[in-house]
Amino acid sequence: FEHSRTALRQALMYIAAFILTWIWIVITVVDERSEVKEMIEPLFLLFQPLQGMFNAAIFFSSKVTILRKSNTSLTQCEALRRVILSPSSVPEVLVSCNSDLD
Repeated sequence: FEHSRTALRQALMYIAAFILTWIWIVITVVDERSEVKEMIEPLFLLFQPLQGMFNAAIFFSSKVTILRKSNTSLTQCEALRRVILSPSSVPEVLVSCNSDLD
């Protein structure tokens, strides 16, 4: 059950990052007034390049959580450093366990 909750939380964070990135262009398509476009376009130009950073932050945060659960003495910074510099040290965690397949 915990793995399902973790996967759901991570999926919702990816969806939120997608919405935060692309909602601005949707607003300009729905409301075509020029003053709205002038106000929203800078937000789109700001957030659209940040989508990769949002996705990386979500990915790294889940790996840091996995690493800290396996080694409780690590700080957030130490775990992040280990995830980035030596990703093979992060234990693999099975997202879904289906006992019917065994």
